[in-house]
Amino acid sequence: MMPKAMRSRDIVNADPEQCQSGNITGIHPSRVYQKVRSEALAKNDRAINDLDDLTEELKYEQSIGRKFIQKIDLYPFSTILINEDNMKILKNELQSKRVIYINIDATGGILRKVSEAPLLHHTLILPVKANDANRSHVLINLGELITVDSCSFNIEYFLRFYKNKFLNITKENRMAQIFVTDKSFANINAIINSQNNMTLREYLDTTYQICIGNRNIEHLTLAMLCSSHITKNWKDEIKKHFQHLNKEEFFFICSLIGHSMTIEIYDDLANFLKLIIRLFCTPKKNLDYQSILNQIHHTLAMNKDCNMTNEDEQQIDTDDDLSILSSKTIYQSSPFFKFFNDFATQLIDEQFFQDESDDNPFYSTIFVKEFMKKSISLIPLWSASLPKLLLMHETYRRANNGYIEGYFGNLKSSLRSNTTIGKLGSIKIGRYIRFIKEKNKIDFQKRLNLK
Repeated sequence: MMPKAMRSRDIVNADPEQCQSGNITGIHPSRVYQKVRSEALAKNDRAINDLDDLTEELKYEQSIGRKFIQKIDLYPFSTILINEDNMKILKNELQSKRVIYINIDATGGILRKVSEAPLLHHTLILPVKANDANRSHVLINLGELITVDSCSFNIEYFLRFYKNKFLNITKENRMAQIFVTDKSFANINAIINSQNNMTLREYLDTTYQICIGNRNIEHLTLAMLCSSHITKNWKDEIKKHFQHLNKEEFFFICSLIGHSMTIEIYDDLANFLKLIIRLFCTPKKNLDYQSILNQIHHTLAMNKDCNMTNEDEQQIDTDDDLSILSSKTIYQSSPFFKFFNDFATQLIDEQFFQDESDDNPFYSTIFVKEFMKKSISLIPLWSASLPKLLLMHETYRRANNGYIEGYFGNLKSSLRSNTTIGKLGSIKIGRYIRFIKEKNKIDFQKRLNLK
């Protein structure tokens, strides 16, 4: 119970007659309640200082032969947490021959600082299908990186550390077929480097060769962007570039982007993207415009589940945008960008403006250039064609980070309701670790019970 609540309780329970006579011995000053609260919270602490408490917790784990805290670095501060029991669940999922998706994301606002910079949690979550009518998945916490420096190097180190430990214990050849993340450049680079020993440029070159049929790689781990983040950001881009469109026209463009994300054959995707580019690069409502529009409507009619809806954005908390992935060197070196840019440049150069037909409301070469830089250049990160090509007969579902967003929401809710570890945002790291170890035990048991 918080100090204010304790004092309020004592005031309510105090004898009114004694209070009126000046006898308030049962009601203490606020600092007394704060001291009582502080002592209650520190009951299971191993040291007063946060870092000392963490170090002592590690020593305790070593003494009992169960290691959850894997590594502690002080400058800059970071620690890696791994539950080896949950590795068994990941191994079982891999052996089930299902497509394994691992979500990675970060959150803050949980722990109090151990230095000037705030602590962020980078967490690996494995959604495991539950054999229970009341829930679709159990969310398994595979590991956490708690750090003050969320650079690509630190995240990659964490993923490599986990991968090496997992492969050594299980003798598997990889952790998962697909990693799902938001548009964090650090996360994307870290996933591709740690799982495939490639840079992002090498990954784009390799996947392009796979898409056009010139190469095949066994055990390539895919990095996929959350479809809900892409949906939200492209809605914002479309609103910015097409402010003059009515609601029906706006959702028509949204459906083009939505459909392109679901196409499972790369040649079909390339043809559809060419149609989109031709539509945006045709300035007038001429015969070519009508032909393009008819082909697009026919394609969309074959796939009615392609609209970008508000449901795609549920549980997504993002302020980032696609510009983080569109630095000049990345998009210009992408073979996907080069191919479609040559196609678009030729279209724009061939346009003549002699006819008197009405203007095409979707005409925008600026939007085409943004679309190619921020989306087409990164086709392997969002298209269903590459997973379908590599996973062959396996069922592919759209990548979505809603699982890990939901996990963070539930975690913070659990921490708020827990009265033994402190206020959210000021929790000692040692207390958090003791809490999360117990939570992992419960999640592991849930999974065992749902088999």
